[in-house]
Amino acid sequence: MKIQKGLLKQLSRKVKEPEWLLNKRLKYLGLYNSKEFDKYFRHGLSIILNTGNFNFDESLINSKSNIIITSNKAIIKPVDDSVKDLIFNLNVNNDKLSLMHKAFCFNCNLILIPKNTEAEIELIGDANFLHTIIIAEENSKAVIKENFKVNSLMSRGVEIFAKENAKIEFLTSTVSKEGYYFAEYNANLDTNAELKWFNALKDGKFSRIIIETNLNGQNSRVKTASMAILKDKSQADIYTLSKHNNKLTFSDTLAKGVVKDSSKLLIRGLTRVEKNAHNSDGYEKADILILDNAEADAIPNLEIENNDVRCTHGATIGQIEKEKLFYLQSRGLNEKEAKNLIVGGFFEPLLKFFSDNENKINEIRQVIKC
Repeated sequence: MKIQKGLLKQLSRKVKEPEWLLNKRLKYLGLYNSKEFDKYFRHGLSIILNTGNFNFDESLINSKSNIIITSNKAIIKPVDDSVKDLIFNLNVNNDKLSLMHKAFCFNCNLILIPKNTEAEIELIGDANFLHTIIIAEENSKAVIKENFKVNSLMSRGVEIFAKENAKIEFLTSTVSKEGYYFAEYNANLDTNAELKWFNALKDGKFSRIIIETNLNGQNSRVKTASMAILKDKSQADIYTLSKHNNKLTFSDTLAKGVVKDSSKLLIRGLTRVEKNAHNSDGYEKADILILDNAEADAIPNLEIENNDVRCTHGATIGQIEKEKLFYLQSRGLNEKEAKNLIVGGFFEPLLKFFSDNENKINEIRQVIKC
């Protein structure tokens, strides 16, 4: 479905944007209209998306999100034209979904975590298009949580800039009932900066999640944990990318998924080590549990331009063993309870991979239900 320029002009002028910003939106809209969807979403599982199901109207600028700062240390800055210029010039994937986000994202936030401070931040809401830039200054610490329930369409963008010695935990939980969820998370880490991603997805018609981390400074580190639970005819494509752009950098990626009914899940990963990234360490692993007639695929990849590194990857795809299911049912559990127990055990290594804090692990356990 091609989108007319008149709608975008109407939305932009309603919020009184400058002409240069409208021209950028129109540029991305033109590229969006020129691309075919079914050429991009064929990954061996025949995952195809039809944009004719999307509703583009005034609701794109009326829907809002809330930012709750529980520690009063972070600063929410007004999103002026200079910030929007940064957002619209960011180097993101220029596929159809990314172009759609750039064209229609009117709800933008900037969060600043000052030097030598700690902050806890929560993002909630029902914005169709939402973009957040987070700048964590030197020696700052932040725990950022976001919880979304997607009923129709949500396009999410996050850019994190972690300065020297900054430490960030970013946790996302998304329940997509009958909706479409598209998210791109991008981080740039300076020297000694640390980042931990956790992304949990449940259901939805179609979801595409990209989590990219650029390890730009020496001794920067990232742990990426992602999980998906899909049922009915849900489809999801999860892609993680760790780029080692400097020496002594570390990345560890673990993804787990459970698919049942007629759902489809694709987990892709890439660890890339550049030529100057000596003594870097990268690892990625994907595990998928298949129930019923569901389909799944896991594709880990390594691109290594330096021999003085340590990088490994692996993937497993399997089904629930009938012997385990029978054993649990023989101990008094019904089939659903037995499957829930097995699924909980399947995800437990992912939770402990992300955190050793039992309270935080218990929070995450709440989203794990088969």
